[in-house]
Amino acid sequence: SLDGPRLLRAGALVAAMGSETEKHCTVLIYYDKGVPPTSDDLGKRLENKKDSVKAEALEELVLLMINGEAYPKLLMSIIKFVVASSDHRVKKLLMIYWEVVDKCKENGDLKEEMILVCNALRNDLMHSNEYVRGSTLRLLCKMKYYRILEPLKEAVLRNLSHRHSYVRRNAVMCVYSIVKSFGLDVMPEAPEDIEQLLLVEGDLSTKRNAFLMLLNCDQDRAIKYVLSMQDQVSTMGDIFQLSVLELVRKVCRSSPANKGRLLRIVFDLAASSSTAVSYDCASTLVSLSTSPIAIHQATSAYVTLLTEQSDNNVKLIVLDRLQEVQKHHRQVMEGMVMDIFRALSCPSLDVRKKVMDICLGSLVSPRNIKDVVALLKKEVIKTLGYEAQGVEGNLEYRRLLIRALHACTGQYSEQAQGVMFLLMDFLTESDQTTAA
Repeated sequence: SLDGPRLLRAGALVAAMGSETEKHCTVLIYYDKGVPPTSDDLGKRLENKKDSVKAEALEELVLLMINGEAYPKLLMSIIKFVVASSDHRVKKLLMIYWEVVDKCKENGDLKEEMILVCNALRNDLMHSNEYVRGSTLRLLCKMKYYRILEPLKEAVLRNLSHRHSYVRRNAVMCVYSIVKSFGLDVMPEAPEDIEQLLLVEGDLSTKRNAFLMLLNCDQDRAIKYVLSMQDQVSTMGDIFQLSVLELVRKVCRSSPANKGRLLRIVFDLAASSSTAVSYDCASTLVSLSTSPIAIHQATSAYVTLLTEQSDNNVKLIVLDRLQEVQKHHRQVMEGMVMDIFRALSCPSLDVRKKVMDICLGSLVSPRNIKDVVALLKKEVIKTLGYEAQGVEGNLEYRRLLIRALHACTGQYSEQAQGVMFLLMDFLTESDQTTAA
């Protein structure tokens, strides 16, 4: 058995090994490598003047390295003979190679060759082709070695003003990745540059990326921007609106000073044509406010989703949310019980059961009992129609409705007379469960 110190050392070793494995596992592609070629064989092919031969060799090298083979000597060959190639396939493969190649010596120090790699990456960041620039910025998002990134910071920031949105979008994410990994001190000018981009940016994805960076790195600037654009948020795209809702949830919990103004934005967005935004608004209002007006707005959004979405899984998720609202805000939901009942038009028995569970009982009151009973009677009559006879689950649905009528008339006896003759028809029902 291991004693305490030895056990701690063993645990530390396992943790270190796990960390090392995770560090190098950014790409995983299965490759049946068979008998791996030697470094010399791959080196000769990489030195070939034909780009097609270089590309085939580089692809094989990348796949072998991903699957555990090490070719440290080939790093210099690639820097000498492959980096200068302008072939697009070679460029794409190089991006993956830079991602998977071991960048450090055994003692943890950065390899000297990586200085030359930095130079190649800088050239790609200033390349005339926007795809090469964007791909290089995507690659740098995955780099976690500050000594590689440090000399490239200026070039990365310069790409924030590139004419092509693909480059700007990835430049924002690259800046965010660097700040997130190494702190705002390494790029103190970044928030201001991102804010300036946000003010003039026309591409929605780039705008969303820029806003997300401010949200996570300089919340005050993000709040200032949203409040300055308060009246225009509802006209922006859904992916940006979802980011704004993320800010609202984060800010209202940590610093409620701006809660009132931010919740107004949520109210404006609740009627959005985007189902994702509408659902997120409803969830935000329920989690941040207990105001009857806010809860009514959230419930209305949920009911709209419930009745307009055809996917049964969506309906069940929305019904779960309504069930949660019902536990704490019964009085608000009472007025919407007939709207929720509209979901009975869905043929799914699971949806119908859940609608019944929510609406019957605590939401039925003297104010709406007459309408509820009338609707249930109408639904029972529908199950007796010729068209309904062959529908799967029709009999089970009828039982559900009859039990609901029993429960309602038991609670409000004055309604019994209206359903007595309808229920008497089922006393001679061949199905004993329905008759009971």
